[in-house]
Amino acid sequence: MKRGVFIFVVSISWALSLACDGQQPAVAAKADAEKADTLKLTSIEYLVTEHDFGKIKEGEKVSYRFEFKNTGKNNLIVKEVRTYCGCTASQYSKKPVVPGGKGFVEITFDSNQRQGKQEKHFAIATNTPQEYSVLTFSCEVEPKIN
Repeated sequence: MKRGVFIFVVSISWALSLACDGQQPAVAAKADAEKADTLKLTSIEYLVTEHDFGKIKEGEKVSYRFEFKNTGKNNLIVKEVRTYCGCTASQYSKKPVVPGGKGFVEITFDSNQRQGKQEKHFAIATNTPQEYSVLTFSCEVEPKIN
């Protein structure tokens, strides 16, 4: 009796593993294709690498869109944008940028509780030979007058 239960459990486990294996290659192939696309290097050209917002009032939020062009032969993929301050948020092109196409990284700076000269850097990771590019923005935050 125990032997029969054991054989039954092994048979079911084997059948389930075959069923799962039948689905995994398709999922794995898609993941491999996406990973391979990010491994194909290309080149990038930023139209501007620094921006000065000038004078702003404390508490004001300002945004700037840094644009870039894919100057290579493969799709350009923005993997991530790293900001190093909680006062800075980003949005960027999520879809691959085709050769010759343009994309963007938009930075929003919240000057709440900030005063004086501000200079912030952020890094953009892409599938280029130099994986990270560092861009900068600055401003002069004038204090609130109560």
